[in-house]
Amino acid sequence: MMDTVVILAAGNGSRFGGPKQFSRFGPLELTLMQYNVCHAITAGFTKAVIIIQRNHQTLLAPILSQLSKHIEVVVCFQEPDNLPDACSTQMQSKPLGTAQAIWCAREHIADSFVVINADDYYGCNAFKLAKTVDSNQAALIAYRLQDTLSSSGRVNRGLCALNSKNELVSIDEIVDIHTTDKQIIGTQAKDKAAILLAPTSLVSMNFWALPSTIFADIEPLLISALAETIQNPIEVFLPDVIAQYILRSDASVKVLTSLDPWFGVTYEADATYVNQCLTTLTQENRFTLFHVNPS
Repeated sequence: MMDTVVILAAGNGSRFGGPKQFSRFGPLELTLMQYNVCHAITAGFTKAVIIIQRNHQTLLAPILSQLSKHIEVVVCFQEPDNLPDACSTQMQSKPLGTAQAIWCAREHIADSFVVINADDYYGCNAFKLAKTVDSNQAALIAYRLQDTLSSSGRVNRGLCALNSKNELVSIDEIVDIHTTDKQIIGTQAKDKAAILLAPTSLVSMNFWALPSTIFADIEPLLISALAETIQNPIEVFLPDVIAQYILRSDASVKVLTSLDPWFGVTYEADATYVNQCLTTLTQENRFTLFHVNPS
């Protein structure tokens, strides 16, 4: 039974100017992860696993105090040495990306689970859609590109390719996405070619529903990533795991589309828009769990 939300909150927020996952927004002065957890609880989730850097414990403490009143919360740390046994002699000084972050949380995950970013707001419908996914099935909650752009700067998005069954075939990284002359233009990361994007193109915002068997796909990727001599820091991302997962003959990733508003904080200037959106949503009583006493 899917009842756990795993929250990726171990980033540094370099473009934002600090760990944005702990910044507070809207009239309720909550973090984006708290707004998301509010929706998750409403949808029927009962446990939140928050993955952070160990040196961010002080920043998380007041958030943890608020959340633990409403849902079971487990905190785990993304640390460079938390790796499969075969990696024990090959380590680097920094964590290995989002795939390794989830690996660090494996002991706290007993069944299928949802993964989200701590610095994005996904809306209530995404969590409701995730609850419809079977425990042995993987799914991506996707968003329309036009609903994910930033007025503060160019963004990178994972462009989804689907088959006739509405299953994920691949995710192509598109960078420097921006609007000009009423068109949306980006650059394909692989070949640096410019691409014209449809506003309704589906993109991944890193909201996944995953079976517990996904750890069997994460482990070999971490092992292979560290098998060679480390010249530069290596990172293994969750989309890398998904790409490996869908190569299985018995596996597929269902794509479900949320039309709820999505927004996030990449740049410090994004905070103004995020505050405006959360003010409107709060006035619409979308966050009744925290409405009476946000502190």
